[in-house]
Amino acid sequence: MLIIDCLSDQWQFSYISSVVSRIYYLFKDLWDVDYAKNADLDFFGNYLDQYDVVAILCHGTNPEKIGSFIITGEKVPLTGEKLSRSPIEITVRENSGTTIASVSKQNYYAIGVDFINENYKDNSFNQSFIYLGSCWGLARPEQLADHFIKKGAKVVVGWDNTQTKPAEPFEKILELLLDNIDLNEVFSKLPNEYKEDRIGDIFFLPVWARLNYYPQSGGNYKLPTPPPSGNNTITLITAIDVRYDWGREMIGLTGDGTASVNWGDGTIETKSIESLTVFTSPYYNYTNPHTITITGNNIRYLDCYHSNFASIDISGLTSLTEFLGYSHPPLKSLNASGCTALTSIYINTTQCSNLDVSGCTALIELSCLYSALTSINVSGCTALSALGITGNHLSATALNAMFETLHSNSVSGMYQKSVRIHCNPGSWTCDRSIAENKGWSVQYSMCRPGETRP
Repeated sequence: MLIIDCLSDQWQFSYISSVVSRIYYLFKDLWDVDYAKNADLDFFGNYLDQYDVVAILCHGTNPEKIGSFIITGEKVPLTGEKLSRSPIEITVRENSGTTIASVSKQNYYAIGVDFINENYKDNSFNQSFIYLGSCWGLARPEQLADHFIKKGAKVVVGWDNTQTKPAEPFEKILELLLDNIDLNEVFSKLPNEYKEDRIGDIFFLPVWARLNYYPQSGGNYKLPTPPPSGNNTITLITAIDVRYDWGREMIGLTGDGTASVNWGDGTIETKSIESLTVFTSPYYNYTNPHTITITGNNIRYLDCYHSNFASIDISGLTSLTEFLGYSHPPLKSLNASGCTALTSIYINTTQCSNLDVSGCTALIELSCLYSALTSINVSGCTALSALGITGNHLSATALNAMFETLHSNSVSGMYQKSVRIHCNPGSWTCDRSIAENKGWSVQYSMCRPGETRP
């Protein structure tokens, strides 16, 4: 989303900055919101078609002989003949033909139909929503608004007269569009105070400015699905030296909407993941590794229980809350760093030598039993309560390094900060006091020094 603000530096419109702030906080978790204050001609000519939603909060005018214009934030010396004595006066610059607007005794570049035609290709606007928060934006929609449509915009919303409400209707329209209704329904629900502005009286009769959209076919416009936040891709690589060769992989997922699994052989499977859904691969011969890519929106649960993956990369998957890879012999590499919503990981009997779960701030329980770990990184796991690493290859030095990264926070729950290090080479000789001084209970019995499995 792009918000262009060429008004808030002028005293009568200083409040617009607070409206923009509210819009930003309303949408910041759904969209990237870019804010361009006092945008110049170069910005207007190069960036409007790069956004799905564009709000232009600026002055506008509609001289009969010239047509509709919106006024940028780029100041210029006024030259040429004035065409109007209104508060906004339009003139044409003598040498280059550039349009100039005079606003409150300041002079700015203004843009109109010719500017849009010269700077944007046909269909360069990708079915976007354009909000003209200027006066006269839809006074003659066949002019400025229609040229936005010809360049690929879906709909233009604007006023048909002078008005005093450049920003507030845009905020309210966005709030209603968030309910997944179309623009026609939005306007039916939009209170009159946002779509009408009484601008004066003629012979005791009120004169109104009215907000509308163009073209009428744009009434079916809906906000596009927000782009997924953070990383929403999982990468898996199958093993070639598998212990359990049943020929097919199975993956369980839950999340929002649909997910697509590219099985690495040209086959792509797409299903709803609103409830637990199992994806099943084609038959593999496992003579060569296959790279499998999963993409989806807000993937919360990943189950690789029955699979032959040598590598699993879920790093940065901020929506994932649970990962199950229990009893996973071929697994050699797991990267779960930055999974800030992940609360539990279960992977046992793997060939993993290094495990990185750093930055998993919601992780409560981690179990990696009877595997090949020689190092483990739990730094930044500030909610961790139960850590099970029994039966690995962790030396005293490696365990001490891991103890140093354990948090010292107080936690609640059934585990009360316990770490099980049974059957590692360093279980008996490590400095357990490093963890104990942070409130951790360290369990290390069952095996003699040097014994790695019971």
